[in-house]
Amino acid sequence: MLSAVARTSMRSRATARILRSDHHDIPSPNGMNMPFDTQKKSFKYIYWGSCAFFASLPVVASIMFALIRSAVPSQRLAAPLSRGIYAARVLAADDSKPPSDPSESDDYYIPEENYDNDLDIEAGVLGADPVEAFMPIKDEEVTYANRHKKIPDSEPVNIKPKDWKSSKDEEVKPLKDKKAEERRVWLGFKGWMDVESQKYRKMKPHATNYVGGRYPFPLNPFFNPRPPIADSVKESLYKEYLEDPVRNTPRVLSEKYRISIKRAEGIIKLKAIEHHKVAYGEIVLQKNFTSGMESMLGVRSMTGIMEPQITKRTSVSGPRFHAVPEGEAFGPVEAAEVLGRKPFQQIVDRLAASTPYIVDYEGLDEKFAPRPQKKLSDSEKRRLDALGSATDKLIETNEALTNRRWKYVFTDIGKNKDMKDRVVLIRDKDGSLKEAGRDYKLKRYGQLW
Repeated sequence: MLSAVARTSMRSRATARILRSDHHDIPSPNGMNMPFDTQKKSFKYIYWGSCAFFASLPVVASIMFALIRSAVPSQRLAAPLSRGIYAARVLAADDSKPPSDPSESDDYYIPEENYDNDLDIEAGVLGADPVEAFMPIKDEEVTYANRHKKIPDSEPVNIKPKDWKSSKDEEVKPLKDKKAEERRVWLGFKGWMDVESQKYRKMKPHATNYVGGRYPFPLNPFFNPRPPIADSVKESLYKEYLEDPVRNTPRVLSEKYRISIKRAEGIIKLKAIEHHKVAYGEIVLQKNFTSGMESMLGVRSMTGIMEPQITKRTSVSGPRFHAVPEGEAFGPVEAAEVLGRKPFQQIVDRLAASTPYIVDYEGLDEKFAPRPQKKLSDSEKRRLDALGSATDKLIETNEALTNRRWKYVFTDIGKNKDMKDRVVLIRDKDGSLKEAGRDYKLKRYGQLW
């Protein structure tokens, strides 16, 4: 009892002492007085120490992450990290379901089926920081190959089996398995260059090698042209024409080489111009370029004559017996009428009437484009003789009248003037004045006169 009273009196005296003190000392638990200023400073130190501790936590966490990453292979970190990023984005979204169209969302949706237990993602191809590799890129258009996968267009992501062991010194070879090849995700132009363009480094000989497959333009499958004719075939056709222009007409050559008549005429004309310019040193042929283009466009060289594999024969029936009176004439014409066909001689005459093809190109040497003369009747000869000389006749040359662009032709086009009496004058570019010959008159006859 006395001890309790004494203890209470001591507390009251200590309280009175504190109230009377100028320094407002507070008794410490061990019986010593602590100044108020000292207590304030201690609280300040505790506050700033706590702030420094919590501020250093991210730095410590990053250091720990770097140490773990250096100790554990990068293949084991990429898949869990990507799963965590995907889960965080799904939880942050209003709708937990992935968008039906990946282009409608700002985030890139990665299906969970890609994160198989049998697959690992090599994080080395994603850059130094795997998190930055999964950040969305809104300014560039992202293209993708496998369904609705959508990943930034920075680098391709190689998905490979676990047992694929590769080092930094070794070059990772692409998977030959078709199923594993489908798992490979390539995006944008850089991805196309890494995969699709590899097969165009070594061109397939005698194939089109089109980027779109069988068609030159992938978006226009209706444009499917035939491969061009090889240069060796064109040379063979032109050589046969030079040997006998009268017999080897474009009609005959087109049937022999199984091309159209207009195409045969074009080949003859272009080859004649080509040989003329090469002979006079005007052009130099690029043989290597021609062979390279033929290889890429699927041109096949011809060996021998391109005869059809199946010979088409006229369908004939059995023997026919036609009773003819003894005094009645029965020749090829009557036989053709009975068989319902054209007379054979008529077909032969029609083929023989095919006029030889003459290359119409100014200044072309006759050696490369022969001009066979047709046999003329007496009336045609007299008509040609009335037109005058076959060649042009030079009258004068005036250098002051030279013209680099035009050639002028003068003649009388009156109705009462007969063609054989017309004088045709030509002022050439070099200033020379000529009287047109018979060949030029026949060429221009019917155009203006």
